[in-house]
Amino acid sequence: MTSTDSTASSRELGDELRRLRDMTGLDSALMADRLGWHTTTLTQWELGRARITELDLLRFLVHCGLEHQAIDGFVTRHRLAVEPYLSRPGCDRLPENLRSLTLAEAAAESITSFDLATIPGLLQTEDYARALLNQLGLTPPDEIDPAVRARVGRQAMLRPYSGPFCTFFVHENALRMRIGGDRVMEDQLLRLIFQATSPRCVIRIVPASVGGAGALSAGCKLIEYPDTVPLVYTETEMTRSFSTEPQAIARSQLIFERLDQLAVMRQPSRTLMMEYMAEYDRPREDDDAEDMA
Repeated sequence: MTSTDSTASSRELGDELRRLRDMTGLDSALMADRLGWHTTTLTQWELGRARITELDLLRFLVHCGLEHQAIDGFVTRHRLAVEPYLSRPGCDRLPENLRSLTLAEAAAESITSFDLATIPGLLQTEDYARALLNQLGLTPPDEIDPAVRARVGRQAMLRPYSGPFCTFFVHENALRMRIGGDRVMEDQLLRLIFQATSPRCVIRIVPASVGGAGALSAGCKLIEYPDTVPLVYTETEMTRSFSTEPQAIARSQLIFERLDQLAVMRQPSRTLMMEYMAEYDRPREDDDAEDMA
C-alpha cells in the first residue's frame, strides 16, 4: 500500500467497497486479517487516502464473494481513482449522485462556497429545498422527497463545535428570489440568521450593487483537508464536477479572494438577512387570498 492524495473518485470507491464489505458481514479487523494487513491499512484505503495494488484489490473482492463481471468493473474504477477530475450528472437523484459530495464534505477541515441564485444546499430548510425542486421541474415527482431528505441529511456535519469551518458567500439575488412563497422564504431567512450565529459558520452576502463583479457563471466550493490536497467542486443543472488539479485550485482561490473583497462583512450580512426576513413577513394581498381559499 502507498499513501496518496485522496480524490473524489478514491473516496467514492473506498466508501462503496466498505459498504460491500459490510454487506458480506466482515468487520474491518477480520477482513484485514484475511488479507494479511493491519486494520489501519484497510481503513486508510476505504477512506480513499491510500492506494493498493490490483492484486490486493482482487483478493479483497474475492473475499467479498464478487463474480468476475463485477470484479472487472471495480478494477477499472480502481485504475481511474487517481485521476484528479470526476464528473457526475447534475441532478438530485440519490443516494448515488450526491455520494461523492457528501463524502468530500464530511471529511473536510473547511468549506468555502459561493451561490449566485439560490440558498446553499447545506443551509436550506426542507420546505425551501422541496419548493425549489418542484419549481425547477427537473426532478421526477416521486424522487423529490428522497432528494430533499438526502440534501437535508448532508447538514448533519454543521455542528457548532466540531466539523468543518464553513464560509458561505451568498449573492443577494438568492435572498430576493421568492422560492415557495413568503412563508417559506421567511423560515429560510430565519434559518440563515440562526446558522450565522454558529462559531464555525460564516455567511457573507455579495450585494447586488456590485453588478457584474459578482456574476460568476456557476456555484463553486473549495473543500480543504488537514492531510491532503484541496478539492474544487462546481455545479450546474447539467453536471457536478470535482477536481484536485492545481490550476482549478488556484482559480477557485482567486475567485474567493475576489468575493472576500466584494461581500459585506459578517454582522452587516446578518442585518441584511434580517431586513429581507422582515420584508417576507409583511402581509400581502396574495397571502390574504390564500388564507381565504
